Amino acid sequence: MIRDFRLLPLVLGLPLLVIGQELWRYTYGAPGTDNAGEIAYGPDGNIYVAASCLDTSSRTWDFTVISLDTEGDERWVYRYDGPMQRTDEARGIVCGSDGYIYAAGYSEDSMTLYDITVVCLDTSGTERWVYRYDWRDDHDEAYDIIYGGDGNLYVTGWVQDRNTSGMDLSVISLDTAGNERWVYRFGDQDSQPDHGLELGWGPDGNLYVVGMTSPLTWDFTVISLTPDSARERWIYRYNGPGDYHDGARTLTFDPDGNVYAAGESWGGDTLWYDIVVIGLTDSGTERWVYRQAGPKDDVIEHIMWGPDQQLYAAGYITHDTGGSVVRDFEILSLDTAGTERWTYREFYGSSYDIACGTDQNLYATGLTTHHTYTEFTVVSTDLSGNERWVCRCPRAGDVNSGRAIVAGTDGNIYTAGYMFGLSTQLDVAVVGLSPTVGLRGRAGKPRSGRMMMPTLVRGALRLPGIEPASFFDISGRRVMDLEAGLNDIRHVAPGVYFIGVDPRSQGSEGPRVRKVVIQK
Repeated sequence: MIRDFRLLPLVLGLPLLVIGQELWRYTYGAPGTDNAGEIAYGPDGNIYVAASCLDTSSRTWDFTVISLDTEGDERWVYRYDGPMQRTDEARGIVCGSDGYIYAAGYSEDSMTLYDITVVCLDTSGTERWVYRYDWRDDHDEAYDIIYGGDGNLYVTGWVQDRNTSGMDLSVISLDTAGNERWVYRFGDQDSQPDHGLELGWGPDGNLYVVGMTSPLTWDFTVISLTPDSARERWIYRYNGPGDYHDGARTLTFDPDGNVYAAGESWGGDTLWYDIVVIGLTDSGTERWVYRQAGPKDDVIEHIMWGPDQQLYAAGYITHDTGGSVVRDFEILSLDTAGTERWTYREFYGSSYDIACGTDQNLYATGLTTHHTYTEFTVVSTDLSGNERWVCRCPRAGDVNSGRAIVAGTDGNIYTAGYMFGLSTQLDVAVVGLSPTVGLRGRAGKPRSGRMMMPTLVRGALRLPGIEPASFFDISGRRVMDLEAGLNDIRHVAPGVYFIGVDPRSQGSEGPRVRKVVIQK
């Protein structure tokens, strides 16, 4: 069942339009390209972001960790510039139950090649240790890090052999003092790349990694390892109907230990990448395969297990507009038998991460297209796929996108990605959002550590301009129509309201919304 919420049910002749409330916006960047890879909400109630940020002196990127409080105020910024002061990047981050912060990525070494790099920080941003791994003097990179149920660290990515040019899927385990426990490598006897992209700690206490491995072309791959010695329990590989490239990007588990992995698979009929989700038992036996295909490439970026015992995934799927093929921001729900429950699409865009809030609603982050540029976008739906709100965070420039999202135990939502800087290029961007409902439109002007405050009015409301507008209450019910100039609102009860300019008067600009509080 597809739920398309571009056109919502009419209320008294006007669309019922809903937005999320952007509480604050934080940006960080030097002149150049900066972006966030992952976000974590710490047990201490603070926010931690893994990023890569340009060093203005060397004109290369630093491995960066940024900490904010939940008001959007910067606590500290840690930057690691490796031994060659060249390209370094943090991609994954995790807050350990031991109270420390662990970030993983890569850093260039003396051969100007990449080493897998893990950095440990305390909550004040002080470096405790740095671990580097170089296999055979070539490129080695980490994509993900987790803090295991056994109190150890696990990192996945790939390592490369200079002699064969082959890349092997790799998993490394460290203790919390930065000592290497073991290194696992998986690679076929060829020069093709094998990648590990995401790790999971199963309910059975075993370690799971997803990625792609290549006997000839890439196969969608799930590997289960024992955490104490990296002994292979089983390896599952899926070669789709197109007999070409397939890849697993993300995984999750149900309480019974079943494994659900998702990514993309080359279609036999479509000759493009299709969405694929695969259910496995904890012993690696395939239970089912779900596929979804648009006219071009489609993919799942992240999958999660919901509080209602169902599966939820974020990604993008394509559709044909009649003149071109475009991507849609997608949220997909499956049951544990692999049957599609519903699909939500927001035209046009891509979704990269999804989380479930303390209110048991879904929050997905990514981008949507506006004219010739993209907007950093967060969509909230309930567990049945009904849209609650869409929040677009405008920023002048070509490319803006959310990349990672987390639900705080304080009830708010925090998302990280990048936005186009007014004088820089791309900046790291972190946005704090309230889960509550308002009117749909674009969020207010950029803020840093400040809550968006409403306009306080009493007795009369002045509407500037000449465009028609309506007055809505918090439920979306239209209270009255507004005219340009002074409007008598003495008959309206005190409370929170929204001014929504009729989208029919704005072409493709979309609805403009303003929040007001009426006082008596």
